[in-house]
Amino acid sequence: FVQGTLSERMYITCSGSWAISGTESSSGSGSEFDGIVWLCEVSLFARVLHTRTLVTRTFADSLTLTCSDLELCIRTSPACIVTIYRYARQLLSLINREDYDMVSLRIAQVAMDTAICRNMPEFPALKTITLSSSVKFSSAFDNLRSRRLKAVEELMQPILPFFPEATYGTGIYAGLEMDSERRRTVCALSSITVL
Repeated sequence: FVQGTLSERMYITCSGSWAISGTESSSGSGSEFDGIVWLCEVSLFARVLHTRTLVTRTFADSLTLTCSDLELCIRTSPACIVTIYRYARQLLSLINREDYDMVSLRIAQVAMDTAICRNMPEFPALKTITLSSSVKFSSAFDNLRSRRLKAVEELMQPILPFFPEATYGTGIYAGLEMDSERRRTVCALSSITVL
């Protein structure tokens, strides 16, 4: 990539020798490296211009990941959305404009710790939460099919006991003080049940 052009993908160098030039404020100084290095990670989360120029010094190989590639991965693993969102938000808040192409490991570690809630406050209610275990829903669904239900509350009454995470007041969402997320979960479970 070349300084001043649109950064459209993240690069992971796999092999070979590489040289990356510095930014204008660092008088164009650069550095050389070998092995595995992550570059341009910010381009997965924001539209930015390259702040440096990368060239190979020997035969080299790298992998790339575009924003749309990441989006496709997220679609197949929706449980990761919150973690990726937290990581991106924290990363973008910590990064210096001149570091778009080379994020320091310290900044990436802080963003990762935030994303996986290592630095989040303790929620005492989480210690008493029960999570759903592997259960069979066939009896509950058979019971629903045999009845004519008029309201969502009637529909969810026999289903919610199978999902203690979504229980009002005692579920994991209550413990995290995220009632709006609990209601979205109940809505999604209602939709799945109706379908």
